[in-house]
Amino acid sequence: MHARTLLSLLVAMVIAAGCNFLSVGGATFGGGFPEQEGVESTTVQLTDKTGEVTDMTVDPPNEPPTPDGVSDHADGLVVTWTGGACDASIDFVFEQVGGGYTLTGTVVTTDEVCIMLGVPRRILLHLRTPIPAGSVVFTMGDGAP
Repeated sequence: MHARTLLSLLVAMVIAAGCNFLSVGGATFGGGFPEQEGVESTTVQLTDKTGEVTDMTVDPPNEPPTPDGVSDHADGLVVTWTGGACDASIDFVFEQVGGGYTLTGTVVTTDEVCIMLGVPRRILLHLRTPIPAGSVVFTMGDGAP
């Protein structure tokens, strides 16, 4: 193989590796809250478009109660909200917007009749690098048709 061809091949490989290394986001994490008396099981999915999330823990144990919203944690961010007894699934999208971040949750409810009951919910986003909770705008919406 000629030196020029070898050099071209090497440059192409470096560019391809660099593009793959620099690509951001797209990771998806899943989990769920188990069924409880009077409360449906709820699946949770997080799509990370930032490349910062390394894992997600649903209902992390031994966490003190926090108000609804995003709070700092030694391993990342704790997200707390009040769900409903009929929540079937919750899809979150985590994105970088300007100098901060957005975490948007969309809730899909069952079409069954159920009691109106507020259910405390919490997830822990494990992060590659620290992100201050104050830089995250958190919103929940209803994805029901």
